[in-house]
Amino acid sequence: FARVVPSFRLQSRFDRHALNLSGEAEKIYYRRYTSDNVLNGRLYADGRYDLFRGTEITGQASYYAEHEDRGSPDAVNGQYPTPVFGNRQFLAGKHTEGPWLFSADVSRHQMIFKDVPGDNGVIIQNQGRNRTEYRASGRVGYELIQGYYALGQVSGNIRDYNLPVDYNGVDRSSRGYA
Repeated sequence: FARVVPSFRLQSRFDRHALNLSGEAEKIYYRRYTSDNVLNGRLYADGRYDLFRGTEITGQASYYAEHEDRGSPDAVNGQYPTPVFGNRQFLAGKHTEGPWLFSADVSRHQMIFKDVPGDNGVIIQNQGRNRTEYRASGRVGYELIQGYYALGQVSGNIRDYNLPVDYNGVDRSSRGYA
């Protein structure tokens, strides 16, 4: 097989803050299994805003259009790889005060899986896999030795499937914390 990946990256050169934009297209060609030929694309934007000494806010947003790998346990006998579309957002803040470190972050990841025809001609329905995942965490740390922290962390997540129940009648949505 052959893989071609043109990409770009634009980076700011600000003294204090940062803003970056990048992207890539990925074309995969197979000589023998041409139904597995795919075109994937990804766009990323990220940045950092320095509020004042020791305090910053960072963020990232991305969009992708990809295809599920044939080796995935979820890719079951499709005539071609399953298209997957998604987007991610991430926001974090960090503050240091002497030996203390305080940070928090939140993220969102949405995934949409398209239907594909199966080897037997029947459409493989993937709407039951479409979901949005949310995560949040907070950390407090104390620097014991230069660069080494004792940390405490709390985190939580929500996995929200688009369908209230899957094709087997199971509610796959969940909530968790640690």
